[in-house]
Amino acid sequence: MNVTNNFLPSFSFICKEALVCLLPELSTLCELTIAAGLGDALSDDIFTLFAPTNEAFDSIPAEFLEGITDAEILRNVLLYHAVPEMVLSSEDLVCGAEVMMANRDFTTTTCIDNEKYQIGSRNPPSALPKIVAPDGVACNGIIHVVDQVILP
Repeated sequence: MNVTNNFLPSFSFICKEALVCLLPELSTLCELTIAAGLGDALSDDIFTLFAPTNEAFDSIPAEFLEGITDAEILRNVLLYHAVPEMVLSSEDLVCGAEVMMANRDFTTTTCIDNEKYQIGSRNPPSALPKIVAPDGVACNGIIHVVDQVILP
């Protein structure tokens, strides 16, 4: 499995928590999701997940990283990567559209040079979350792998 080749396999009967935890490139997301007590939400509910790679977590800006150790802030950041009760394929992500995330804040789908980005309110221009592996199918929704953490 190689996320950098823009390939994410379909697993018809694997829910998002299991799928995210099976992929080595997403192990940090798996660990943080479990630590925040959000694992069951990934297994039970239908939604779209923007899954940051391990490298995305490693490159979080220092000024933002300080607060992420707080449990409530971590939960808010992780919920900012999920769209509840909607399965949005890459075709459904319209350039310029705002998307309400599970923490009730909005991200914006932005298109630059034929690439799609899902940008949070605090993402600096040097850290725009590009969708690098779209449309990974899980039993209860869809996963888009992003190369930066979406910052609320």
